[in-house]
Amino acid sequence: MKQIYLYFSFFAFVGCALVGVPESGDPRVKLQQGVILNNGQERGIGALHLFDQAISLAKEKNDKETEATAEFYIGEIYKAPGKRSEHLRNPQTALDHYSKAISIYNEIKYYKSVSFVHWNSSAAYDQLNKKNDSCEALKESKKYAEKIDSNPKDTLAHVFNDGGMLVI
Repeated sequence: MKQIYLYFSFFAFVGCALVGVPESGDPRVKLQQGVILNNGQERGIGALHLFDQAISLAKEKNDKETEATAEFYIGEIYKAPGKRSEHLRNPQTALDHYSKAISIYNEIKYYKSVSFVHWNSSAAYDQLNKKNDSCEALKESKKYAEKIDSNPKDTLAHVFNDGGMLVI
């Protein structure tokens, strides 16, 4: 009986986290909805679910850019979840998601985005008191920022500015 209660409690909690979010089968819409929930409303749990859905849909549609960006945003939530979601803070999990984002962005030659993710990962390393790794992440960021053969579609600004993120 207790397991049934926990099962339904979990789904009620997740359902509440997504209240007011219209359903969509488009991974980019899921991504934008997650950004709004996280950055605009500090609803980290709901945003995580939307980013997970964006990743699944992006994989189905072979949309690598959206998949990588969702991985990045998941990392951001675990690095700096905001006051309402502070219990989600986990810099190591953030680094795991940053690593996935970096790998995918590299695959599609989005080097500006790779640079941006490395730059953000330095703060997660700082939270883990890994100063050398933080410095290495910044060096990697600089290296990728200077690459000249980036995919011309890698505009970076439209993806991260929409969510109120800083652009380097």
